Amino acid sequence: MNGCIWELVDKLNASEFKKKDGSRLLLFSEKEQKELLPLPPKPFELFERCTATVALDYHIEFANAFYSVSPKFIKSQVLVKGSTDKVFIHDKRNGNLIAEHPRCRFRGQRSTLAEHIPERHSDYIMWSADYFLSHARRIGPATEQMVVTIIASREYEVQSYRSCAGILRLVKRFGSSCLEHACLHALESGLHSYKAVSTIAKTLKDTIATSPMADAEGSVADESSLGALYCSHDAGGGQ
Repeated sequence: MNGCIWELVDKLNASEFKKKDGSRLLLFSEKEQKELLPLPPKPFELFERCTATVALDYHIEFANAFYSVSPKFIKSQVLVKGSTDKVFIHDKRNGNLIAEHPRCRFRGQRSTLAEHIPERHSDYIMWSADYFLSHARRIGPATEQMVVTIIASREYEVQSYRSCAGILRLVKRFGSSCLEHACLHALESGLHSYKAVSTIAKTLKDTIATSPMADAEGSVADESSLGALYCSHDAGGGQ
C-alpha cells in the first residue's frame, strides 16, 4: 500500500504546474535540494533495548528468544539492542559489540553461533551433558532417558541445557518419585520437553504418593548438589 502511495506522490511531484513553468520536482531539484544535508547511508530504524545477564549456558534472553555470546561473559551484564532483523549484544562495561545475530522469529527459538561453543564446557561452566545426566540418573531411568532425548534433539548440545535444568529443578517442587513418573508418562506419549514434564508432574502431584513406583526417601537427589540449578537464571521455564 505504501508503495502505491509513493508512486502517486512521485507522479504528482513530476506533473507540470498549471499556471507556471516547471513542476514540484524541478523546483526541488534546482533550488531546495542544495540547501539540504545528505541523507544517512542507512534508513532510520527503531531498536528495542534492554539489559540482560549471561546465563550459565552462555545465552541471553531477549524478546522470548535466546542468543549466544562467548562463554567468558557468563554472569556478566550486557546491553541488548534489537532491530526488526538483527540483535546486537554489547559488553555493558565498555559498550563493545560482542555478538551479532539474526533476530529469531519464534518464541523460545535459539540462535547459537558455532564460534561461541568452547571445546570443553568444563573450562567455563559446570553445566554439561554429563552434569545433567549424572543428576538425572540419580532420580531414575525415565528421567535420565528424558535428558538424553532432549540433549539429542538440539542442533547444539548447549541449546538443551535450560530445558534439562528446568526438568531437574522440578524435583524440588514435586519430589523424585513424581518427577520420575512424569518423565515416564511423557516418554510413553512421545513428549520430550520441560513443559510436558512439568504439566504431567502437576497432574500426578496428588496421586503419586500412592503409586507403587514411589521412591524410597533415600533415592531423592541431593538438594545441595542441585543448588546450582535452583540458583540459576530461571532455567528452562516454559520450554
